[in-house]
Amino acid sequence: MLDGPDQEAVPLLAQSTLAQSKRSTGTMVIVTHLDRLVTRSSLIANAEKNETALTRKISRHLGMVFHRFINAGVTIRLGASAIAGWDPFEGGVLKDTEILGDKIEAASYVLPHHSKVTTAQNERMAGPLGWGAHQGFLVYRAKRLIVPGGWLRLFPAEDNCRLARIRIDLPNALDAGWGLNVMKSSVVLPSWQLADLQRIAEATRRHAMAVFNFRGDRQAPTAGTHDDPVGQAFWNQVPTPDSIRFRINRAHPVVQTLKQSVKDSTVAEDFLRAFERLLPLEAILQDPKRTTNGAVNEPSSEEIEGMAVFARKAIKTMRGHGHSATEAERIVLTAEPFIYHAEQIRQHLS
Repeated sequence: MLDGPDQEAVPLLAQSTLAQSKRSTGTMVIVTHLDRLVTRSSLIANAEKNETALTRKISRHLGMVFHRFINAGVTIRLGASAIAGWDPFEGGVLKDTEILGDKIEAASYVLPHHSKVTTAQNERMAGPLGWGAHQGFLVYRAKRLIVPGGWLRLFPAEDNCRLARIRIDLPNALDAGWGLNVMKSSVVLPSWQLADLQRIAEATRRHAMAVFNFRGDRQAPTAGTHDDPVGQAFWNQVPTPDSIRFRINRAHPVVQTLKQSVKDSTVAEDFLRAFERLLPLEAILQDPKRTTNGAVNEPSSEEIEGMAVFARKAIKTMRGHGHSATEAERIVLTAEPFIYHAEQIRQHLS
């Protein structure tokens, strides 16, 4: 700054948008001799891919760290390309906000379940580092993101809490109290803020767990909590002190129809038990956002017709249990999977 730009910077500055007009204003940062950011390769094509990947990584990082400035109208470019800001709270529901001591602002958000958004929205909300890394506290100093997630050693990261994000805004005067060094890259939770942040984290985690677990509870309610034959779920949860097991609901109209359609009902029961034991839960949980729910996928006309044939058999089974025709139809069409396409199935039945 005192000696003026060096010889390498002058031509780069001449190519920038700042040099296009004497009225242009802004700041250009030129970084040279980055010995740790190498993109060399034996093949030119691979070197170009490496450079593109590195540029993308830097852009996403800057878009995350300075997103509040970008969203406020500041344009940041890497080369000729403008960087898009990534707001970690976009699409989330504000649960609570408060001012702690020393003018610290805390705002708690819970993001929507992946079933409520598109795949593209879900990937964007996951962020540059992924769902696990961005859950918990996101700490800002003067609107710049310092800590992009984590529970500040108060709690471990858990999958059912990944929708919880808490924004902490620190004023410049608290650098020493929060252990901010000259790099402004990490914080140390001060002891006098421990109780408040633990309280806020516990409440936000509860909200996030409720959202994350809601669809699971609705698809597989706890066994014994739903005795009404109307609206039967196909799966039940059976909690034990150490785990939760998933069991097929034996009172479900589809299961009742299966058992009455085979000569030996014990064979059907053996099959159901084997199916329960072999449910590939680990594979399902490995990539939940890409795992589809076949019950709610839009079926073809042939599949609807097949469901209607099966529904008719299930209605006959329910009538054999003493239900009237109207009641039997209501029981079947409010049970999974028929309930998801009840109107289309009803048209075939009529």
